[in-house]
Formats: sequence, C-alpha cells, structure tokens
Amino acid sequence: MLFAESLPLDTTGTSIFAAVKKYFEEKEIPLTNIHSCATDVAPAMVGRYKGFLAVLKKEHPDIICIHCVAHREHLAAKRLTPSLHDSLNLVITAVNVIKTNAKSDRLFRNLCQENDEIYNRLLLHTEVRWLSKGNCLARFCEMFDSVVTFLQDKREKLAGELKKHKFDIFYLAAIFRKLNELSLQIQGKLVTLIDCKSAVTTFIDKLALLRSNILRKELYQFPEINQMTETLTDEDLLRYGAHLQQLKEDFTSRFQDLIELDVPAWITYPFGVVLEDVDVKLQEELVELRNNEDCKVRLKTGIKNLWQNHSMPGLFPTMWEIVHKLLLTFPTSYLVETGFSAATFLQSDKRNRLDMVNREDLRLYLTLLTPLVKELVSKHQPQGSIERTCGFI
Repeated sequence: MLFAESLPLDTTGTSIFAAVKKYFEEKEIPLTNIHSCATDVAPAMVGRYKGFLAVLKKEHPDIICIHCVAHREHLAAKRLTPSLHDSLNLVITAVNVIKTNAKSDRLFRNLCQENDEIYNRLLLHTEVRWLSKGNCLARFCEMFDSVVTFLQDKREKLAGELKKHKFDIFYLAAIFRKLNELSLQIQGKLVTLIDCKSAVTTFIDKLALLRSNILRKELYQFPEINQMTETLTDEDLLRYGAHLQQLKEDFTSRFQDLIELDVPAWITYPFGVVLEDVDVKLQEELVELRNNEDCKVRLKTGIKNLWQNHSMPGLFPTMWEIVHKLLLTFPTSYLVETGFSAATFLQSDKRNRLDMVNREDLRLYLTLLTPLVKELVSKHQPQGSIERTCGFI
C-alpha cells in the first residue's frame, strides 16, 4: 500500500484523481509512469466523463485500463435461470434458519454427530467473498440428508421444497465448484494477463464441453449428480444445458477484450518460434536472446523468471516494451482486496481507534519506504514483488 488518504468531501472520480495526483506530485513521480490501472465497475472509477479513469486518461492517454477479471467472473456467475435461482434461495433460507438461531445451531450440530457427518456446521453465504457461494453449496450438499431431517419438524414445507429441488442444488454445487477453481487461478500476487487469458479461454471451452456431455447424460465432470443419473429427467438435463450455454455466452461477452488479447508466440516460447514470423524490428533481439545462456537457464523455470529480470529492459528494450505491458499489468484487484483485509485486521476490537490516515507510525513507515518506491518506479525495472506493486500504482 503506497499511501492511505481520506477524501474530506466526496468520493467522485475527480476527487480520487486529485488525491492521487497530489501525492505523486509531492513525491516527484510522473503520472506517465502509470502504465495500467485495474479497477471494478464502480461509477466513480469507470465513469465515461468524470470517472477516475476518464480523468487519468486525459493526463496519460496511453494508459491500459483493465476491468478486474475476478469481478467480471463474479458478475457472470450471478446470472442464473429462474429455477436455479429459486433453488439457490432455498439453500440460503435453510442455512439462515439453522445458523441464525443459537439453539437450532446446537441441535443441528448434535444431529450431525449422531449421523457421523464429516462436518457439523453449515457455511454462511455472502456476496462479498468470491468463493463463498461455492463453498456454501458444497458443504450443504455434503450434509443434505441431515439438513432435510432437521427441518422436517421445524419447517416441513421448506424441507419438502429442498427435496423437490435436490437435483438443481447438487448441479449448482458442481458448477460453482468449477467457478471456484477458476477464481483461484486468476487470484494471486504473481498472476499476469497471460495467465488470466489462458484460464478464462480454457474455462469457456470447458463450458461448451460440459454442455455437450450433460445433454448426452455423460456426467463424469459432475460427480455431485453423477450418482443420480437414473432419476434425472430429460427436462432437468435441458435446463442445465441451457444454463451452461447462457454462462458461456456471458463469459464470452464479458471477457471479449481478454479473449482477443494478442500474446505473441515469442513471449511464451522464444526458442521455438519461427524467426521469419516475428516482426522484423524484433528479430535481432530475438536472435540475441536465443543465444544468451542465462536466458536459456531462466526459461526452464518459467516465462516469468525469464522476463521479470532486472537485465531484460537493458538487453532487449524493443521486446521489453511489448512484454512489460502483459507481465506487469494487474488483471485483478486482488492486491487491493488483500491490502484492505490487512488494514481491517489491524483495526481489530482492541485497536478500533486506529486511524490509518493520521497514525504516525504508518506515516513514518511510508516515509521510509518512499525513496525506495520512487527509485524503483522511476527506473521501471521489475525485480520482484515490490516492483509489481509499483506497476499497480
């Protein structure tokens, strides 16, 4: 976290930009050093005329703007068919009936122990955490029989509805498990645009495969409902196929820019690409890279270890101008979320008076860190995680 600042009057894009610009001017860091910005879809950030990005583009037209890949996945996953949406609401209602009452929670725990369940508690669902919905459904399916038995006396109608929508609930658990797997792939400190493009395009292709298989009643990829093959009707399979098709279309629409992102072959495998197929401006540097023994060794441990080295901008400046946009651009707001989580942890009940803006020890820490950040950002040389933080800035 480079700096923490309060906005005294409003939180418009213009005010946010003014605070950022003021800080950069105080630290003598040019705005042109910001080559990309990842954000969510908040109007103050992405407004066409007065949003933060719109104002920033006026100052720096060449900046790369990225809509957080994780947020886009979350938005696509939220859209369900009416029947699946009703089934999800039933799960949330059942979990709330059990979890929001202390006595019910204790009784349910005792029932799970008597039934030798692996777990004895359900998980709450929240819209804030990206993995929440999938984890909630997975735990619910594992304890489905115990839940129905428990609700049979207290909420007989709800228990009956759960039995009626059992197939839908188990299907949702399966598809959200796959969405969770995708979410984990696109989160992390070292995830790049190339990684996200690979993960998203792979998932879209998988959706087409899953739809084809489920319509043929091939349910190997859905272990949650695979054991119910004999009781599943053609109508159920058609509904699930329609949802998978809808999900595929939503992902294709929301990630069109990522799908069309051009990743030159010489970046991912510089020693295997045909030299004549590479832009003539890059050919000489590519020949030099191929004959660099140090680069050969680093490539064996991954593309990132090859390119994210302090010597690359100096040795191969033309190629680096293309590579750094793909490797240093933050595809998600993951580091922002983790930064806020760390700040929230500091502001615990025992330190609830901590002011992240005016706290002197935080200001001292940032003051000591500023010369290092200034030097690294001005040189624009990636040498590790701190430099990636500078790239985010």
